[in-house]
Amino acid sequence: MTEEDKYHLYAINKSLLSEKEITEIENKIHSDVSFSEYIENLRLIHQQINTFDSSDLDIGKITSEILNINTVRNIFELKPAFPDDDYTDKMNLAAMQKNAVNDSFVYYNTYASAEKFILIRVLKKSQYNEYKFFLICDEMNLVGYSVVKFSNTDTEFIADEKGTLTLKSDYMNKDTDLKVYIPDDVFIIDLNDLKDSYNSEKTNSDSVIRAYKKDGFLVTEFETGYLKDKTLYAVFDNDFNGFIKPEKFIGNSYRIEIKNSNINEIKMIIINE
Repeated sequence: MTEEDKYHLYAINKSLLSEKEITEIENKIHSDVSFSEYIENLRLIHQQINTFDSSDLDIGKITSEILNINTVRNIFELKPAFPDDDYTDKMNLAAMQKNAVNDSFVYYNTYASAEKFILIRVLKKSQYNEYKFFLICDEMNLVGYSVVKFSNTDTEFIADEKGTLTLKSDYMNKDTDLKVYIPDDVFIIDLNDLKDSYNSEKTNSDSVIRAYKKDGFLVTEFETGYLKDKTLYAVFDNDFNGFIKPEKFIGNSYRIEIKNSNINEIKMIIINE
């Protein structure tokens, strides 16, 4: 997660950050006038989105168009909440400051699902086709490490532990639908302090895996039948743009080559498709 992502999270809900991160940001606010104005600008963006006129959002239409939602498998399809440009223009106008720069992120769109009240706010740096996604849910602990897919391409992306991601893409447009896969399990393996077993980071899961090094590989073993109908994503050292997705599993184990690599940590993110 970048420093800029932290600033956005502070503006949305600072309790999403650690006490240390909050203190660092607030010290900077008090000592730097321009930074204080920048944070106020971010607050304005997100507050304006929070206080939109509900008549602009056709909940019935959104709900009726959400297809194939499977809440057991934690798969959610999100539709554009504001398909026209009028609302976007209002948000950007409200957020503009005299010292705004051309390459700053501005409000782009909001995507909504009626299930679990999941929203994705998207900001865009127009000059570079760069986007910031903020996954927001009534249960924020659920959206960390979620997999986001575009409806018009097979491209997929993984959010960080706070539910944020930054990407450059030519596939985004105002009519793009998004699909969010909330992980069944997340296992975080420190290769410098390897343990015999690892519990899932998801608090509602009791899944456990074994992990060990063998012949230059990290071998992870899962319970019998666990991997059926599941997909595993491996993220190396917080490189969420460089994850790998295996096409299939053989048996109940998964091997990652670590010989002659500088990898320190591997996150294994499991979704059910």
